Amino acid sequence: MAAKYAKSNPNAPYTRGAAITPHDTNLIDETDAISVGAAGTVVSLMNGVATTLTLPAGIHKLAITRVTTASTATGLVALYL
Repeated sequence: MAAKYAKSNPNAPYTRGAAITPHDTNLIDETDAISVGAAGTVVSLMNGVATTLTLPAGIHKLAITRVTTASTATGLVALYL
């Protein structure tokens, strides 16, 4: 019940995080957001589609399942509700 509420509440806090190690084939659990430590590109898999995003440092609400080694942003952390 709490997780369902958290996903429907835009102000819900993230309850766990995990460092993202870019990899070209490994998948990660779909994120609720990612934290970017240093700005750059994030080459990711979103809904099964390869997507390149240029992101500033900060927290970005993105549902991704892979970050590839072509990414230049650093200090990436997967955040989950």
